[in-house]
Amino acid sequence: MHTIEIPEIRYNAEIPSHVSELSPKQYLTFVKLLLLQEQGEITWEQFRIRLIVSLMGIRKTRRYIQPDQAALVEANLYQLSELMDSFCDPVEAEGRVKLVLNISFTRNLIPRIGRFYGPADGLTNISFFEYIDAHHSYIEFIDTLNPVALDRLVAILYRPRKWFAGLRSRLNSWDGQLRIHYNDNQVDKRQKKVKLLPYHHKYAVFLWFRGCEEFLRSGEIQIGDSTIKLSLLYEGAPVTSKDNTGLVGVLYTLAESGVFGNAKQTAETNLFDVLVRIYQLLRLLREMPKKEET
Repeated sequence: MHTIEIPEIRYNAEIPSHVSELSPKQYLTFVKLLLLQEQGEITWEQFRIRLIVSLMGIRKTRRYIQPDQAALVEANLYQLSELMDSFCDPVEAEGRVKLVLNISFTRNLIPRIGRFYGPADGLTNISFFEYIDAHHSYIEFIDTLNPVALDRLVAILYRPRKWFAGLRSRLNSWDGQLRIHYNDNQVDKRQKKVKLLPYHHKYAVFLWFRGCEEFLRSGEIQIGDSTIKLSLLYEGAPVTSKDNTGLVGVLYTLAESGVFGNAKQTAETNLFDVLVRIYQLLRLLREMPKKEET
C-alpha cells in the first residue's frame, strides 16, 4: 500500500499499490480504465492520473480556479500518478527496460455479482468438472475474443447462494460451500442474465481467472511439510491450447483408477485434490526409471 500525506489539506490515507490490494469497486474502475487504455482511447499517462484520482477519492470542484493554480494542481496530480507505476513490473525488451502492468493475482476481487457468488480465492473451492468447463470457455475467449465465451465463463463460475447458508454453516456437516452445487445444465440459464452485465465486469472476472490459471501453471502449494510445484503438471503444454492439457481424459483416467470413485464422483472432487493426486502419480512415474537403474 502507498501512504499519501498532504498536510496542506489534511489528507492522510493509504491507497493500493498492486491489483490484489484493490477493493471490488476500485478493481472495477481499474478494469474500466484498463480497457480504455488497451483500446487506445486514453494514454498510459491518462490511465495513471484517472486511477490515482479514483483511488484518492478526488472530486471535481465547481469553484473557479486561477490558471496558475490549475497548472499546479495538474503538476501535483501527475507527480502523484507516478505512484501507479507500482502496478507494473520492469521488463527488458530489445535492450530497453519498460514497465508492464502486472495483472497476475489470485484473490477474487469480485466475490459477488448481483445474487450470484463466485469461487474462493485461487479457485480453491471449485470442483474438477467446474474447472474443466471454465477452462474451456477461458481458452475459447482467448482464441476468439467471442463475448459469448466470456459470458459462459462467468456463468460457470458464479451461481446463487445455497438456501439457509447461514444456518447450514453451523452444522457439523457444513462443507464450506456457499454456492449451490455446480450443474452444467443450469449454465445456459445464468448465461442469459450474465449477458446483460457491463462488459468490464465480465472482463474483470476473466483477468482474475487468468491469474489463477497462471498460478496453476507456475505456483506452489503447501501440503503438510511438502511443497508441490504445480509446473510439473503442465510441462510441455502451451498456455493457449484448445485442450492439449487433456483435462477430460484425465477425468476418465482417474475415474478408471477409482481413486476418487466413479466419473461423477471424480468430477465433483475438489480441483486441488485432483491436482495433488496427478502430481503424486507423475512423481512416481519419474522415480520408476531411477529405481530400475539401481
